[in-house]
Amino acid sequence: CNKIPFDTSHFPFVLLWATLYAFFAWAFFHVHRIWYYFFLDYQRYGAALAYAGLMLCLVVFFRLASAVTAVKGRPAVQHMVFFLSLFLSVFSVLLYAAKELSRQGLVASSA
Repeated sequence: CNKIPFDTSHFPFVLLWATLYAFFAWAFFHVHRIWYYFFLDYQRYGAALAYAGLMLCLVVFFRLASAVTAVKGRPAVQHMVFFLSLFLSVFSVLLYAAKELSRQGLVASSA
C-alpha cells in the first residue's frame, strides 16, 4: 500500500489526459496512417459514442479508485484489490493474445 494521496479534485486532469491522448492519436494517424485502437478512428460510425464511452469509463474507474482509497486500510479490501488487479491484468493479456492470434489467422474469429 503506498502513501500517495488520492484527491478527487484531480478528476479534471484525468479528462484532460484522455483528451490530450485523443489529439495525440489523431496526429499519430495523420503521420503514420495507423489507428492503434479502432474506437479512436473518428471516421467510423459511432465514433462520438465511443469517445463518450471512453470518458464514461474514466469516470467509473476514477470513482472506483476513490472508493477503494477510502477503505484501503482494511486488510480484506487490500486482498480484494490485489486479486482484482491480478485478474484484470491476466484478462487483458489473454484478450490481447486472442486478438493477435485472430489477426494472424491462427484461431477462428468470433465476429
